[in-house]
Amino acid sequence: MRIAVVGGGLFGCTAAIHAARAGHDVHLFEAKPGLMLGATAGTFARLHRGAHYPRDAATGRESRRAEALFRAEYGAAVIDGGRQFYVVPDEGSHVSGEEFRQFLDNEGIAFSEEDYVFQVSEPRVDLAGLGALVRQKVSDAGVNVHLDTMATSDLRRQFDRIVVAAYSGINEVLWQLDCPVEEYKFQVVERFVVLLPDEFRETSMVVIDGPFGCIDPLDDTPLHIMGHVVHANHAENVGYRPHIPDHLAPLIDKGIIRNPPVSRYKDAVEDLARYIPGLEKAVYVGSSFVVRAVLAHQEKTDARPTLVERLDEQVIKVFSGKLGTAVRAARDVLALVGSEMELAA
Repeated sequence: MRIAVVGGGLFGCTAAIHAARAGHDVHLFEAKPGLMLGATAGTFARLHRGAHYPRDAATGRESRRAEALFRAEYGAAVIDGGRQFYVVPDEGSHVSGEEFRQFLDNEGIAFSEEDYVFQVSEPRVDLAGLGALVRQKVSDAGVNVHLDTMATSDLRRQFDRIVVAAYSGINEVLWQLDCPVEEYKFQVVERFVVLLPDEFRETSMVVIDGPFGCIDPLDDTPLHIMGHVVHANHAENVGYRPHIPDHLAPLIDKGIIRNPPVSRYKDAVEDLARYIPGLEKAVYVGSSFVVRAVLAHQEKTDARPTLVERLDEQVIKVFSGKLGTAVRAARDVLALVGSEMELAA
């Protein structure tokens, strides 16, 4: 079967790898000049086990169930060890310290705690290593890669099945294929790259659960990535495509930019330093900018499921939640392709 996969991030690449291994003639289409250059490269690279989502336990359960599959495929890029903390502020959080403790207990997530600072165990991913690993696996599987190539309606004529895993560009592709679209919440997000004092080495900290932020080690470097729910968000809209302000467009998916023309670093670090002692000593290195897409109207729960859906007899849509679910999603895609082949027989 000839299969087109649209989207060269982790979910699209993984679906393409698994489809090619299953014996299909797979063509991977990516609008950017390389694979793994978009939102996947702009994630905070945590393999979630649930602590991050006290208002939506299902997101954590999905991530925990998928971890073994991710490790089996991409284990060489997984970083174990280090220290992972969740800080619950006295005010402003959607959950109290007591509620967060009860949530962890109910979900069976092991932790230690002191004054509403909870230490858990969560692996992380070396994003640079993951990118190299994915590109090698795409090549080894014999996937035909088409870079700098936009998806068009011609895919309908050229392929038996089309897998759309284009993340923030998903509706643009579905429009071309005359498929139904839906609203998402889009955000132009800045990730701050900082150098922190030695006591932060191999340490992740999340201030939860509200208008706060986090710090996470950057791959195997001495640097950290810092995020903030409010101050890192430069633009936001709910709709069918992202609205990217003109002054931000040149910054998107360009990697780490030193001295970017616009940054909200000072506001972010000043706010987070109230909850993370020592953060005020951070040295700013630069920022990267990405477009994030999440399900719309999920403010109450902040749910981040990974969805694999058949839209018609030819098109399968993949909308990604957490990067650790990529392999499970690829298996779900193959299951749908297999069921479609049975129906056609």
